[in-house]
Amino acid sequence: MDLRMMVEHPDFNTMFSGAALARIVKRTAEESEKAMKEWYAALPEDWFDNPDPFPDGTSRRLRPRRFMRALTRHWYHETDEGGGFSLFFKSPREDSMPWGLRLQQYGGEIKPVKKRALTIPVTAEARGVSARRFEQVTGERLFLLKGEDLEPDEIGTLGYEGEDGKFHAAYKLRRKSTVPSLLARRGHNAMPDEYELRSMVLPRFAAAVEMALRDSL
Repeated sequence: MDLRMMVEHPDFNTMFSGAALARIVKRTAEESEKAMKEWYAALPEDWFDNPDPFPDGTSRRLRPRRFMRALTRHWYHETDEGGGFSLFFKSPREDSMPWGLRLQQYGGEIKPVKKRALTIPVTAEARGVSARRFEQVTGERLFLLKGEDLEPDEIGTLGYEGEDGKFHAAYKLRRKSTVPSLLARRGHNAMPDEYELRSMVLPRFAAAVEMALRDSL
């Protein structure tokens, strides 16, 4: 996720050297990066979660969402030769795949890249855990139950036989899945809107200019 900040400002070429202007942009970028992390740190843990329970009735909020912790730590900045800068989020998951912040913001369709199907958790135990890891942690052997009334693009349900002799679902297997934007699902955005971004960047830009003016005296 790459967020490019376009900050309009007066022509400072007559006031500052090129090196001073570069320091202003760098300091603004550094402080804006901190502000972005603070913005996510102030959000509730369930910001991205569906408020409804899983199909088996278990809560989606039994444990903190690792995505939220990653968003408070893994924002970075990069300045460019044109006098601007970018803020970007980059943090691989345990399976080396990137977090889907862009998907959360805009929605879209997801398809498996290396495997035959998507494994979509249907219980709290399975959330954030691969099927292989689920078997290792729970000691349960998963098997596929296809059933008769499958939805479009649904392959079946991956689950296990419990001590009660009943089938317990863990994952839905799908060839693809359409994810609505977070705004459509929860009524708020996955990242700061334009006004929130401006409130982060502009005061920090002004502070960097003020510091540069003091240094030039």
